[in-house]
Amino acid sequence: MTIECIEAIGKNTRESEEKYRIIFENSAVAITVTDEQERIVSWNHYAEELLEMTKEDLLLKPVKTLYPVEEWNKMRTQNIRQKGMQHHFETKMLRKNNMPLEVDVSISVIKDHEGKIIGSIGVIKDITDQKIAERVLAYEHSRLQALLDNIPDSIYFKDEQNKFVLVNKAKASHSNILPESMIGKTDYDFLPEEEAQHAFEDDKRIIETGQPIISKMERLTSRDGSERWMLVTKIPWNDEGGKIIGTMGISRDVTEWKRAEEQVAKEHELLQTLITNIPDSIYFKDEQNRFVLVNKAKADRWQVTAEDMIGKTDFDFLPPDEAKKAYDDDTSIIQTGQPIIDKIEKITGSDGSERWVSVTKLPRFNNENKIIGTMGISRDITKRIKEKKETEKYKKVAIGQNLRMIELRDKVKELISEIEKDKRV
Repeated sequence: MTIECIEAIGKNTRESEEKYRIIFENSAVAITVTDEQERIVSWNHYAEELLEMTKEDLLLKPVKTLYPVEEWNKMRTQNIRQKGMQHHFETKMLRKNNMPLEVDVSISVIKDHEGKIIGSIGVIKDITDQKIAERVLAYEHSRLQALLDNIPDSIYFKDEQNKFVLVNKAKASHSNILPESMIGKTDYDFLPEEEAQHAFEDDKRIIETGQPIISKMERLTSRDGSERWMLVTKIPWNDEGGKIIGTMGISRDVTEWKRAEEQVAKEHELLQTLITNIPDSIYFKDEQNRFVLVNKAKADRWQVTAEDMIGKTDFDFLPPDEAKKAYDDDTSIIQTGQPIIDKIEKITGSDGSERWVSVTKLPRFNNENKIIGTMGISRDITKRIKEKKETEKYKKVAIGQNLRMIELRDKVKELISEIEKDKRV
């Protein structure tokens, strides 16, 4: 080999070593080199920074002192050097102040030309922040899972083929199966075809348009034929890039509420039928004595529609003195809570005609038992009053006639007495 060749090889070697040194010193991970006694003999700048140690701290430092005892013992059981290969694992190391540091370590064994182990190279990456993030994520996931498992509402996630990828216990319980038994299946596996088709079309529309469905009332039929009413909200499920990859939804069982609503509607219909057809006048007023509801009979008394009376007061329909009496009665009820029962009142119509009514008025309460107005019912007793007056009139006439008959009888008696007296004379 010529001198030129030797010099060229030497130059290339120095250049390679320089490149290696630059990479070694400027690496974004910590690198340590140990000898055959597992003492640190070389390291890069980042190793000092990561471990917060100086050159004096690291030189010939037994590598095992960089690890907590339990971690080092765990590593020794794996016989890394004896296996003579690259080994990768996660563990903990200690900084100079003995503060633990979570790291990702790759160790490669160094051998000489005879295959004898003469040391090792460790590449150490700080994963403390990653581990903290993982623990936070795991904690958040556990809280989310706890919420999913215990919330009574049904929650699900579907992919673009409308297959379930996640369901909570409540969702699965509606089909009497475990959550994992629903994964990979669709609504067609659990609902009648018609209902499943409606759900499929809704999900498809959300995926295509990105528009959510909010608080939609749906009827669902279970396998056993029982029916439930659900209040459903569905929204698009997006990946990190904003692309729609499926749907997610939450539904609340409102069967009992729906039944109660239907019962209330039925009772309201019956009550409305009664209020509309009863001949008595019925009204509801607010705290300002304005009509908020009147029945047909009440409106007919004033030859208007029920709608025409809403928001108005008695002053819009009665003479001022009669309206004032009604106002005073209503105000008294609101202030005292005391009802007025079967009070006889005279009402003058817009045409001047007079009517007599029997009025009962009660306080009206809200859900908090606070008085919010009055309600009343009045019955037209004009005919009864007239009949009573006629009866009283006839009574007076009869009494007068009886008195005259008594006077006439007494006079007749006196006359007969005088005649008989004259005969005796």
